[in-house]
Amino acid sequence: NDTNWIDQGLTENGSYSVTGIFWRTAFVKDGPKNVNQVFENFQDNRFTVAQRMQFRDERIIGNPTDPNTGFPIGYSKVSQDVLIQSFLSAYRGSDPGRDPLTAFPRIPLPGWNINFNGLSKIKPIQKIFSNITLTHRYQARYQVSSFNRNLGFNANQVIQNNEDFVPRFQINDVTINESFAPLIGLQVSTKNQWTFNAEYKKMRTVRLMVAQFNVTELRSEEFMFRVGY
Repeated sequence: NDTNWIDQGLTENGSYSVTGIFWRTAFVKDGPKNVNQVFENFQDNRFTVAQRMQFRDERIIGNPTDPNTGFPIGYSKVSQDVLIQSFLSAYRGSDPGRDPLTAFPRIPLPGWNINFNGLSKIKPIQKIFSNITLTHRYQARYQVSSFNRNLGFNANQVIQNNEDFVPRFQINDVTINESFAPLIGLQVSTKNQWTFNAEYKKMRTVRLMVAQFNVTELRSEEFMFRVGY
């Protein structure tokens, strides 16, 4: 049999999810002509991230620039790894020159749930209300929907102009889900058994589709008011 078998090594695939904090950009509004500053930051971050990735890559000698793109050789503005890291830094509202260079953040950053009922302890209020509670809750999660070990990855890859290094893992898309549920809430109970609940919720889902170089952002707000006896 003349068939030549090639050992491609281990196959790795899966999904990844970790809690994070993205509230710094949650309240950024679109400007004139629907220009969003966070998205603009995402695009601007790419050059800084590409430079850092090239600098740490031992396959590159010096810091050559691709004359056709103006970006570091091996890490163009549409490189998978450059896009994902630039996206994370932009929507975190953090510094792309200092953030860890990884599509898989290791340290989970927890959300919070705050309930404050101190108003109920004020004597004039106690005469009318049995309970007054202010609430606030924040949760956010970063997700890699799926990743696969890239069989074309080569730790000794040699590239030319207009080429990117093949990433270790192939990632189709990453998503940030964020919710203030509620951003502010009020729960009130009176001495004569009336109850009042009011909440203002704010949610956001941002998705980067890597191959299409496309970012979609869905934002929603919800008001709730309830009275009971």
